[in-house]
Amino acid sequence: MPVTARQDATALPCEVVLAPGDGHAAGHDERDERLRHQIALARFGELALRSEDLDEILTEACRLVAEALCLDLAKVVELQSGGRTLLVRAGIGWASDVVGVVTLPLDEASPESLAITTGEPVISPDIHQETRFQYPDFLRKNGVQAVANVAIIGSKDHPEFGLLQVDSRTPREFTSNDVIFLRGYANLLAAAVDRLRVLGETRERSAELERRVAEAKAAAERQAFLARELDHRAKNMLAVVHAVLHLTRADDIPSFIRIIDGRVAALARAQTLLAADRWSGADLHAVLRGEFDSYVDGEGPGPRVTLRGPPVALPAGAAQPFSMAVHELATNAVKYGGLSTPSGHLDITWHREGPPGDFLRMRWTESGGPRVKGPPDRQGFGSRLLSSTLRSQLRGTLLMTWEATGIVCDLALPLSASFDKL
Repeated sequence: MPVTARQDATALPCEVVLAPGDGHAAGHDERDERLRHQIALARFGELALRSEDLDEILTEACRLVAEALCLDLAKVVELQSGGRTLLVRAGIGWASDVVGVVTLPLDEASPESLAITTGEPVISPDIHQETRFQYPDFLRKNGVQAVANVAIIGSKDHPEFGLLQVDSRTPREFTSNDVIFLRGYANLLAAAVDRLRVLGETRERSAELERRVAEAKAAAERQAFLARELDHRAKNMLAVVHAVLHLTRADDIPSFIRIIDGRVAALARAQTLLAADRWSGADLHAVLRGEFDSYVDGEGPGPRVTLRGPPVALPAGAAQPFSMAVHELATNAVKYGGLSTPSGHLDITWHREGPPGDFLRMRWTESGGPRVKGPPDRQGFGSRLLSSTLRSQLRGTLLMTWEATGIVCDLALPLSASFDKL
């Protein structure tokens, strides 16, 4: 049947302009019906291959199938988790309270249940004359009188996506060509849905693989860093031990061993704290607690050492030198100062000062020990080590005050400085 130039080559003509003398009724020629079906399939196939937006695909599928069948209404209903309801996922021509809102039950009285169960198209030419099913009120409110249900099948090991439904506002006998077209169209829609599912799963697997590769790379880099750090710290500690062995003086071998043992133990405690925190730093309270454990929780009316201050993380490079400095102060307190008598006491307080300095400030106050006459006449190895560690290695400050009631030591060191080369 000739068609005038009014129709575009890709249009979906529902009203065909007849050539003069043609006796066929407009829009009911089988060739034109098949032409509309073929154009819809072609145009939807192009979209299905191009788009990666499921909502766009479903909505356009509804628009094209409605045009192909010369209808105003079409919708896609999606099977929900649990398999008991369908959601109107997309549609064309519906009131605003339908798409994304209306759910349909899958029960024995619904045509949707039969279509999903059998996989066969379920047609109701006139829902007002239908005795097999009960139709929801929203269809009547939207003027629907005829409905065709076609399953959107699932791929292997996956359930049906849902149904393609075309709705007519007049009673309609869907032809065999209509039904064949709808089945093919629904299968093409199922393939598009499955393509997006596979694409999504592939991207998820790719993202997961990239995440695992990144984690493995980060773990390898972290392991290499820890190995370098361990090598650096071990060499540093051996150098310190070497210096301690050569510079320590004692009157006899047992005293020499005792002094060496205490200094090496202080290094070992710092090493343990660093390893426990993966060489990121050492907790100040834990460093002090390790040195004075028996005095903090010792027997008696109360602790002889009190530790008071906020959480502070010593930089990894500062932990061992700081532990050595604290050990020298503690050794002096136990031998000569506030912890050398049963009534003596040591109070350690600290706080941090914020940017730009980000400094740790700590005060060491001894009391209750022997009366202090003043600074010593000469500096021993412990005093030289204390001064060198705090001022040179840790780039801090040290102020010793010999009060009559006991030594007061004020020290400060930067927390933001790099000590990697210590």
